[in-house]
Amino acid sequence: MPLPRSVLRGRSSSVASRSVSAAVVAGLVVVALTACGTGSDPAPSASGASPSASPSASASASATPTAEPSAPAEPTTAPVADPTPIGLGCTDLVSLQTMYDFDPNFALRTDYTPDPSSLAGAAVANGGVACSWVQLSNGETIEIAVAQPSTAALSALRSDAGAGAGDGEYTSSARGAGEVQAFFGPFWISAVSSYFGTADDAQPLLDSVKAAIG
Repeated sequence: MPLPRSVLRGRSSSVASRSVSAAVVAGLVVVALTACGTGSDPAPSASGASPSASPSASASASATPTAEPSAPAEPTTAPVADPTPIGLGCTDLVSLQTMYDFDPNFALRTDYTPDPSSLAGAAVANGGVACSWVQLSNGETIEIAVAQPSTAALSALRSDAGAGAGDGEYTSSARGAGEVQAFFGPFWISAVSSYFGTADDAQPLLDSVKAAIG
């Protein structure tokens, strides 16, 4: 027996209500799932690597200072002093008039080079000047040299000459000719000639050299 229309309408309304309720529930579920998908937890990286070391640890490692270079060692001994050049020529040391007064037959040798083993050669090696004059009549020579050596070299020269600490003239005849060495302050003067039997024989020439360098 067919149901009355009122009953059918009631059932239809009930079915529709249940459909609407189901749709609402389904919508709420979707919203809830969406909210879960947008949480604040960061997604893991594609490589799955753990986070890098903290900046403070890296800064601490790089901030460690390297060892400073050590200062160069100080020299244990003082450097040896160089000799002081004289800066004078032969006619400055002994003028033409002075040599003429000594002996008018002596002339300056312009091509003179001292023997390195001689006193004049030692003077040149110590920054000094060496000069030579020749006697035009007999060929005898006069060699005069002056230097301002270093303190150590001057002390050694004094010792070799048998000289004391003060100024003075000292003679010898080791080479067959009269040798006169004079120590005048920081200067060393040598005069060599067969004309010098004593230091007094060379005195006029030594005085001329002292006046030039003094």
